[in-house]
Amino acid sequence: MRGSRKIVVGQQWLSGWWKRERNCPLRGTKSLCLGRNQAGGVIEHQQIGASATNSLCHRRDTPGSLIFICWCSIGTRCPTAASITGALNALAGPLEKLGCRISRDHPKLPDLAQTARTYRQLLAASFIADLSPETIEQMNARAKALSPDDQSYSAAVVRGLAISHADWIRQNRARVGLRARWLDLFHDIDLVLCPPMPTVAFPHDHSPQFGRQLDIDGVKVPYGDQSIWAGIAVLVGLPATTMPIGKSPEGLPIGVQIIGGYLEDRTTIAFAELIEREFGGFTPPPR
Repeated sequence: MRGSRKIVVGQQWLSGWWKRERNCPLRGTKSLCLGRNQAGGVIEHQQIGASATNSLCHRRDTPGSLIFICWCSIGTRCPTAASITGALNALAGPLEKLGCRISRDHPKLPDLAQTARTYRQLLAASFIADLSPETIEQMNARAKALSPDDQSYSAAVVRGLAISHADWIRQNRARVGLRARWLDLFHDIDLVLCPPMPTVAFPHDHSPQFGRQLDIDGVKVPYGDQSIWAGIAVLVGLPATTMPIGKSPEGLPIGVQIIGGYLEDRTTIAFAELIEREFGGFTPPPR
C-alpha cells in the first residue's frame, strides 16, 4: 500500500503495532486498515483528511463511478503483458454486475505518457547526490547526445541524472500541473484501476541495472520501465492499494492497482475489501 502520506509500516511511530504484528505480514484489507489507522492517529495533521471515512462514493449522489485506465494510452514504449490486461478485463464484468460504473477513458484523464516521463526524470534526479563524479560526467555526456525528439522513458532517466537545478524546477512545475489535473479528475470519479506492473514476477537478474531488459510477451523494454504504472500515484501523492485478482498461466499472481483521490486512503482499502469479499483475495502459495 502507498498512502497519501507515504506511510511505511515499521517506522518509529508504528513501533508498538509492528512489535505485535511483525510475525504477521500485511495480508488482506483488515491488516491494511489496522496499519493505516495506527499511523493515521499520529500523523493525521491535515484537516482535509480528518473527515475521511470507510465508505465508498461518499462525495457524490451518483453510484460508484470508476474509471479503468486504458493501458494502451500510456504508450507502446512500455507494453503490458496480455495476462495482466486480460485479468483486468475479466474484473470489469463482475464489477459492473455489482453496480459499478466503469469507463475506459475520461476527458479529464491526464496525459499518462507525460506523467511517466516526469516521474522517471524526477526519480532519476533524486539519485544524483549518490553518483560518483565520473558517473555524473558520463550522464552529462549522454544527455547532451540525446535528440530533443527523443521522448522515451529511458531518455527521461538520462536527463534526470544530468538535470540542472533550473530544469528540476521546470519538471517540478510539470508535476504540480499534473497533480492539479489528477485532483480535478477525482472530482468526477472515485477510483482509477490499472496494472501495478507491466509483467508478473520475473527471475532475478544480477547484471548491471542499466543494461537489464524486461521481456513482455516477447517485446524487450528497459528494466526501469517496470515502475511506470506505480509512478502514477507516486508522482502526484495519491493513495494506492494493490491486491491480487488472478494468476498467470504459469500460476504467478496478477494484481490490480487501486488509485484514489488525495487522502482517500480508506476508499482504496475499502474497495480492495469489496473485491476481496466478492471475488476472493490473497491465498498463501503452496509450501
